[in-house]
Amino acid sequence: MMSTKAIVWLLLAFLIQSKAESEWRCPNPDCHCTFEPTSTENTWWCYHKKPSGQSASPRVETLPILLENGSVHNEPSPNYQIGRSDPEEESLIPLKICFDKAENTLDIDCSHFSIANVSHLNSSVFNSLPQLNLVNSKPISVYLKLCPFPGGESFQSFLQILNVTNVESLTITNSAGNITLSPSYFDGIPYVKSISLESNSGLTELPADLFKETLDLKYLTLRGNKITQLDVNVFRHLKKLKTLDLGNNQISELDPRIFQNLTSLKDLNIDHNRLVNLTRALFTNVPNLVTLDISGIKMSVLESGVFDDLVKLKILHAHKTQFQTFPADLFSKTKELQEIKIFYHKGSLVKLPSALFSNLPNLKKVDIRQTSLEELPSDLFWNSTKLATLSLTGHRKLKTITSELFRDCKELTILDLSDNGFESLPENVFGFLEKLTELNLNGNRLEKITEHMFDGIIKLEKLYLNKNKLKVIGPTSFDFLRELIEIDLSHNMLTFDTDFSYSPLKSCVNLETMQLSHNWISKIYEDWRISFTRLQLLDLTWNNFTIIHDDLHSIVSRDMTMDLSNNQISVVELENLEFVAEQQEDYDQVPNKIILSENPIACNCSNYDLFLFFNKKMSHKVYNMIRIDTPKMILCKDSPYENRSLKSVNPETLRCPNEQCPLSCKCTFAPYYSRMTVNCSSANLTEMPQNLPVLYKNSRVSNIELILSNNSIRELTKNVSKEYARLVTDLDLSDNQVSNGEEFIRRLLKLEKLDLSGNQLGSLSEEFVNLTLASNISSLFLSGNPWQCDCGITELFTFILDRPDIVKDSNKIMCNGNPLNGMSTDYFCPTLNPYFIASITLGSLGVLFGLLVFLYYKFEREIKVWLFAHNWLLCWVSEEDIDHDKEYDAFVCYSEEDYRFVVKTLIPELDKTYKVCHHHRNFIGGSSIADQIYKSVHKSRRTVIVLTEHFVKSYWGMEEFRTAYAQAAKDKCPRIIVIIYKEVPPQESMADEMKSYLNTYTYIKWGEKNNNWFWRQLHYAMPHRSVKTLTNNMAVTKYNLGMNGIGYNNHDTTVLFSPDEKENQPGHYATQIMKKG
Repeated sequence: MMSTKAIVWLLLAFLIQSKAESEWRCPNPDCHCTFEPTSTENTWWCYHKKPSGQSASPRVETLPILLENGSVHNEPSPNYQIGRSDPEEESLIPLKICFDKAENTLDIDCSHFSIANVSHLNSSVFNSLPQLNLVNSKPISVYLKLCPFPGGESFQSFLQILNVTNVESLTITNSAGNITLSPSYFDGIPYVKSISLESNSGLTELPADLFKETLDLKYLTLRGNKITQLDVNVFRHLKKLKTLDLGNNQISELDPRIFQNLTSLKDLNIDHNRLVNLTRALFTNVPNLVTLDISGIKMSVLESGVFDDLVKLKILHAHKTQFQTFPADLFSKTKELQEIKIFYHKGSLVKLPSALFSNLPNLKKVDIRQTSLEELPSDLFWNSTKLATLSLTGHRKLKTITSELFRDCKELTILDLSDNGFESLPENVFGFLEKLTELNLNGNRLEKITEHMFDGIIKLEKLYLNKNKLKVIGPTSFDFLRELIEIDLSHNMLTFDTDFSYSPLKSCVNLETMQLSHNWISKIYEDWRISFTRLQLLDLTWNNFTIIHDDLHSIVSRDMTMDLSNNQISVVELENLEFVAEQQEDYDQVPNKIILSENPIACNCSNYDLFLFFNKKMSHKVYNMIRIDTPKMILCKDSPYENRSLKSVNPETLRCPNEQCPLSCKCTFAPYYSRMTVNCSSANLTEMPQNLPVLYKNSRVSNIELILSNNSIRELTKNVSKEYARLVTDLDLSDNQVSNGEEFIRRLLKLEKLDLSGNQLGSLSEEFVNLTLASNISSLFLSGNPWQCDCGITELFTFILDRPDIVKDSNKIMCNGNPLNGMSTDYFCPTLNPYFIASITLGSLGVLFGLLVFLYYKFEREIKVWLFAHNWLLCWVSEEDIDHDKEYDAFVCYSEEDYRFVVKTLIPELDKTYKVCHHHRNFIGGSSIADQIYKSVHKSRRTVIVLTEHFVKSYWGMEEFRTAYAQAAKDKCPRIIVIIYKEVPPQESMADEMKSYLNTYTYIKWGEKNNNWFWRQLHYAMPHRSVKTLTNNMAVTKYNLGMNGIGYNNHDTTVLFSPDEKENQPGHYATQIMKKG
């Protein structure tokens, strides 16, 4: 260890350096210092060189450190790494000396100094040191840390090196080795006010007159030494002493006269000694004592009246003693007492006397912890009306308390009853505590919170009930706690299961923190979401949640964290989140944070909206409202996403099985596209499924993909559901027995993709091509059919060459084993040699001319129809010739909502001149509607469309239009008359083919004010008859009148059909034949 001589040498270097404030070399060649000045303090590192013959010492490696005043200097590394050896400059670990200018303190730190052998230093050096001029007018404080105790008769000799006489405070700590102090050790520093000798293991005793000249001493600390006994006169000169700390020594006995003359003493610590003799006489000489600490003494009993003379005592600490009880009158005279702390008396303190802490008018704080108490007297605190803080914790044998215990504690604001053995508490036990703001019942064994347990504590702000065994909380137990801002109910067995959507906390609307972890809760209650506007933390970790319902968007609090980690959550519903977010104002706000770590969240369709959220596919307003975090990566356990991160699941790839599915089929729903896939492939079907699923849970399907491949289907079933026409966009009929595809295109109005590959198609009709071009079909597959490789395949050949964008497999369509699109027409439809044709033509002209003349007169009508259909020699052909076999002049199509206009106004006018067909009169009940529409269009010369918004929305109305449109395209003549009744329907509501027709052809608009012009336009658009035909008008009129149930005249005779004689017409009233006159 470093001796006094070493310290003298190093201090000498420091003092000369502080005077010159420049580099200085010690007169002794074994010493040198370095100087580091700053604006607030000066620091010296003083080194002592290696003695000759001593083994090599480690070089000091320095590290930059931050001084308390903010300056930086290099301090030796605590690792003491050995550097490169230099025999001339090799030094031992230094002494650190620091003088703080602002605080006027001198710190001498020997923690870095370690000299094994300093016996070579000349002992006469200490006596021959010169006096130095380091005079400071201000009192200074001197601190010696981990340094040898300065030896000699007086500490003054050590301070003379500094030429300092005005020392205000002296502290020597952690000095090792035996320490023997002379009675005159502190002579020469008469103005010192504070002496602290702490944790010096070699200090075992003090001389009787040690403090005889330190008459101004006010603070004396002798804590943590090895003092075993004290002379009765050691403190007799310290009349101004205010604080005396004798704690943590080995004193076993104190003479009752030890504190004589200490009339100014206010703070006395005699804790953690081996005292066995506390008597009233010991405290007689300290009547002004305010604080007393008797913790850790070995006594088991205190005598009655031991504190009777401490009438000014305010604070008493008694920790870790062996007291079994206390005298009932222990505090009967200490009326100024304000604070009592009694800790850690396990196994000893088993009982408190009645009224122990009562009748103390100034008592404000009582803290009693870790005892073996089994009960508390009801009058323990009676008449101590200023008690504000009370802790009764750690009494595991204490099962309950009486309802009168807090009778007079009306000023109590903090009550800690944690870690006791409470199994139940009386009703209204806290009813007297109207000012209580904090109540801690943590760590007890409570199983139930009764309805009135917390009645009366209306100002409570913090309530801790964690780590109990709570299972039941009354529905109104917390109704009076409206000021509550923090509650901890964690580590219980709560479920909150009630018949209501609100929890027992419903009235605590000012809550900011709710700790509910480690319970059995399984749902988020309504009051937590819509009532708690100030909630900042809702901890629901380690509960029994399996699903989070779609109500996170209804949380009214902002910047709130809801922690749902470590539950069993598999589903998080967010279906309405985006809709609610869109209704919010678009402004920046701190979103609520939901934590879902350590949950088995399912990577399937049940969390579709959650995956939308993670993939940023929701409105930006959603992310202003809520933030969902998974600080720890959650891995999927569901195929096909197994072992992938939850956040990596793409919602576009999700496919959801649907249980509602046709027999022998499998149905999956793609929520991102609102698309249902019905897979009935290889199901041995001969007909298409009658009905298709249109719902997935609460989501309505917007389109259907129907896969019917590898079956034996021949045609579109007639009575399939209307979902086929409205929803089927993709139809896979590959590898079936279909020989005609027109009906599929005609009836499936939304079809976009049609696969007819591998069927029995031999040729492609013109109608098929026209229907395809007029539809929404963008993908068509026709390969693998037994196409007849002759001139009949020309339509297909032209189609795939003109529209390869539609026929996706055109390169796979074969003609005699070769790709059709690579052929020329001569291959499958060869032409003869032109010379041969010319000779045959010339030879046959005569015969042909004669034959044509003959055929013309025999088949005049058929020829005119053919010429008209091919737009040839139209001057020879009249429309009447073409439509000779048409039964009706017009087929009127309309919506049921327009019935009154059509039947009351339009039909009666047309019936006067034309033979009219419409579904109310001419359709046969029980027959297929589609078949009757087709027949009515084909039997009529014109199709009259009464176009209204109702008609556009009518499925069968649009079917009538499409049939007429296809027929007109086939006949290559206009056969459709469009009447706009009221207003033209909106463009967005009309099908593409209807918009195209209206943009191409004119229409007639009904006008009530100028209907003459309307009728003239309509008659002009209707079929025109020749003069010879006009004679038949009477017959037409008679027919129409008869169909409408009206009698007609015939040569002065009225014909009357009776019900028995008249054949009922379908859809009409029977008519009667009446005789005129």
